[in-house]
Amino acid sequence: MCSSLDSRSSLAVLLPHLRSGGIETSTVALIQQLQGHRFAIRLILGNRTGELLDQIPDTVEIVDLGGQRAMTSLWALRAALAGMDAVYSGTNARNIAALMAARLLPAHQRPAVIISEHSSPAAYLATARHPGMRRWLMRRLYPMADLLVAPTEGLGADWLAALELDRPAVATLPNPVLSPEALALSTQVVQGDGPPRDLAQVLAVGRLHPAKGHADLIRAFAHALRTRPELRLTILGEGEARPELEALIAAMDLQDRVTMPGYSPDVARHMAGAGLFVLPSHREGFGNVVVEALAQGTPVLATDCDGPRRLLGQAGAAGRIVPIGDTDAMALGIAEMAGQDEALGAALAAAPAQAGLYAHAAAARIFADRIAPLAVRPPE
Repeated sequence: MCSSLDSRSSLAVLLPHLRSGGIETSTVALIQQLQGHRFAIRLILGNRTGELLDQIPDTVEIVDLGGQRAMTSLWALRAALAGMDAVYSGTNARNIAALMAARLLPAHQRPAVIISEHSSPAAYLATARHPGMRRWLMRRLYPMADLLVAPTEGLGADWLAALELDRPAVATLPNPVLSPEALALSTQVVQGDGPPRDLAQVLAVGRLHPAKGHADLIRAFAHALRTRPELRLTILGEGEARPELEALIAAMDLQDRVTMPGYSPDVARHMAGAGLFVLPSHREGFGNVVVEALAQGTPVLATDCDGPRRLLGQAGAAGRIVPIGDTDAMALGIAEMAGQDEALGAALAAAPAQAGLYAHAAAARIFADRIAPLAVRPPE
């Protein structure tokens, strides 16, 4: 336990797993930046699994809760939180579990609790399990948190308004999206020294899950081929929807036009080589991939979710928003934007603005400066 901001605080980070996804990828970047510098980190996983495990520094302690659901692992979570200075939770279910587990501890062992939300409350609650019970729990537990953080301006306040709460305090903490390697590649792209760009390549990146809208994208892409027969679609990512998506590709006879090669650790290079990035999600609180695409000078077509809408608001011709699930509008956007000079030029102009706010080091510094005061315990 720490007595000053100059010493390291102990920070527990709580996630369900480390399968590749926006929240998981951002949190891994935070851990890499903060471990051993501002914080000693204990990573608490609902299930110790996922492609990102090998990116966790060896000095980080990992606690595996054994694959139990958030609400059935409260006593194991209580033990893992005991004596920590602070805990940061990455998902809604883990927010609720962290707050409940912390209340099971005596006051002198209880960490400061920082909860996070990454989707708009309306979009999240529309698809969440047991939304009535979840809302009831949040209304009673969220005021006990020390801080509610969100990646875009106004999102934290939206949650308080939706829950009819006046606390906890809220803060906007940008996601750490761009690695040093991605920043270096972005500089090369802007200077004209990047990898060859395949103007016919349409790219999507994300977990293969129904909420990510990849089935909509495949159908829209099939329509776009009628006017742009040279286009090809690559979907990077893994997940439970793979069999369904593969069946859809086969049913639409798109095997020679649509590929799903799985997870890639080098998304930035894929972005830099594409003529268009498409985000077809049904809900998206932020959209790390939007930042990644714009940083590599790649235009973005996205559905009307809270995060992409905010991120693309100032992108001009580099970005276009279409209604969620509207495959006709998505098809038109693909046909009109993929590899087109106006969209590519606007995306290249937007690229430098991403680096200052969303670089790993910059975002981690903002996170640490906001969290560190909460992680200081008064002398016993």
